[in-house]
Amino acid sequence: MRPYLDKQSVALLAFFPSVALGLLNALWSEPLYKISPTLFWLADTTQWLLVPLLIWLLVLRSHKISFADIGFRPSTNNRNPLQSFGLGECALALFILGFAYFLADRAAHAVFWRYGGSSFGYGIAVAGLADFKYIAVIYLAVTAALVEEVVFRGLPWLYLSKGGSGTARKIVYVVFTSVIFAATHSEQGLAGVVSSFAYGGVAAMLFLRTRNLYPVVFSHFVIDVFSFWQK
Repeated sequence: MRPYLDKQSVALLAFFPSVALGLLNALWSEPLYKISPTLFWLADTTQWLLVPLLIWLLVLRSHKISFADIGFRPSTNNRNPLQSFGLGECALALFILGFAYFLADRAAHAVFWRYGGSSFGYGIAVAGLADFKYIAVIYLAVTAALVEEVVFRGLPWLYLSKGGSGTARKIVYVVFTSVIFAATHSEQGLAGVVSSFAYGGVAAMLFLRTRNLYPVVFSHFVIDVFSFWQK
């Protein structure tokens, strides 16, 4: 019989392999792409599709963690526009997160332009697909939005929320998730780390305000589509 784990322990168990792969991503992406673009895309789909699916089936679903537990639970309270699920909430989240990310990105690149990251990036991999470029953009935006928001926003709060929702716990949540999220984007250089930290902090605060992951996922998707489309 499978030993019983509470939801917080399950969240932690699901969190670590995804974060470990994210931190290692910068190490294997460029060398693998130089060996073979095909191998690169196979490894990428394994990391962003197969592994998350296995974690969901073998860890989360098997321990009865629902979509609502990790944040996919729009509120029915319509008194506050941030408390209801719909186009208005998604649009507001997109405005807030888009403004925060692109402002931080411009400022960070202006200050840290000398501290570039790897000579390789997803933009190069996408451009190399020629006619399949737009399919790759949608794939990257969908997988990043879903997986990263669940891993860096939904699962950590599920773990930290057990003891209530005090101010100290919220501060730890925002700072910790922002730092880890930024670290997994280290291949983008110091400017990319700074802008990712800024985005992560605002996304975490927005999620705490709404307890609804849908608008954050939607915003992440649109921002990534725009970003990759420009590369």
